[in-house]
Amino acid sequence: MALIVDLSKYQDSDQIDWGKAKQLIDGLILRVQYGSLTLDKEYAKHVANAKKAGIPFMSYAYGHFVSIEDAKTEARDLIKRADKASAALILDVESLTLDSLRNKSELAAASQAYIDVLKAAGYKAGFYCSHNMYKAHHLDKVKADFLWLPRYGVNNGNKSTKPDWPCDLWQYTSKGNQPFYNGSLDLSDLNGNKGLDYFFGASKPKQETKPVNKPKPAAKVSALLKKGSKGSAVKSLQQDLIHAGYSVGKSGADGDFGPATEAAVRKLQQDYRIGVDGVVGPQTKSALSKALAKKSKPSGKSVVSYPGHVLKRGNRGKDVQRIQRALGITVDGIFGKQTEAAVKAYQKRHGLSIDGIVGKQTWNTLF
Repeated sequence: MALIVDLSKYQDSDQIDWGKAKQLIDGLILRVQYGSLTLDKEYAKHVANAKKAGIPFMSYAYGHFVSIEDAKTEARDLIKRADKASAALILDVESLTLDSLRNKSELAAASQAYIDVLKAAGYKAGFYCSHNMYKAHHLDKVKADFLWLPRYGVNNGNKSTKPDWPCDLWQYTSKGNQPFYNGSLDLSDLNGNKGLDYFFGASKPKQETKPVNKPKPAAKVSALLKKGSKGSAVKSLQQDLIHAGYSVGKSGADGDFGPATEAAVRKLQQDYRIGVDGVVGPQTKSALSKALAKKSKPSGKSVVSYPGHVLKRGNRGKDVQRIQRALGITVDGIFGKQTEAAVKAYQKRHGLSIDGIVGKQTWNTLF
């Protein structure tokens, strides 16, 4: 039996007794966003407190996409916003997800597209959906690394009615009570052959009683990554390149340093005016670190170049489509009332001048 707790804005992180929590919780599942437009206001706090307490966690997002392409955009936003210590990323699909879709029959396809983007970026990808939607909307066809289903039964804080279908995690109540929090909690447990290590890594630190032999230092040549290199170091490099805005090809972060990864490295080297050889050494790693830092700053240089003119109500075209995808709204290439309202909402959240016009500052914050 495992105690897995999912947290969102509905649980004030400051009201959790993290000292008690770390003694009881085996793993956390933390909400990052609701669609692309709404960030969970408690996510950063939950992450910081989980790290301080030494509790492993996965991160999830509530889907609010309007189309298959929007699903991919939301997945990319989740990748950008989720803390890198997340053991896995999870898509949450419920009734409001279905309501947001223009074509309801695309729910399974859009969910699969979302999951595929997470996998391509090198993440373990999980799928959560409402129990009554699983078969009714063909969500049983979605292929993810693991399935998490809710089924509450009497919903009194204890386990009651199990899911009708095989799944890896079972959310068994939304009214759980635990001594570390004065309020209701969503609680889950393992429900299959996968252990805690599969979802969170080492479930809880154990005291080491035997001395551990230190590995021999690796040869200096192993510090270089280049075409033909394979393994976890390459996969980590590819993930960082993707986060920094450099494409590593359709295969995503697969741990194989092929032509697409080499091209991404060369582009990075060119952008930062260092030797362009496609080989990743200390200088290139430093440039990548700068690219990642710049990507995380709203005021930094935009990965998608600013078109050189403001975009506002009445404009049309591909730049408007890019804005709409970034905002997670209907993509029709027409800067109308809905787009203007979404821009204003975005500007308000990010402390920008609220005018509904996409100038250079708003553009660079979006991208």
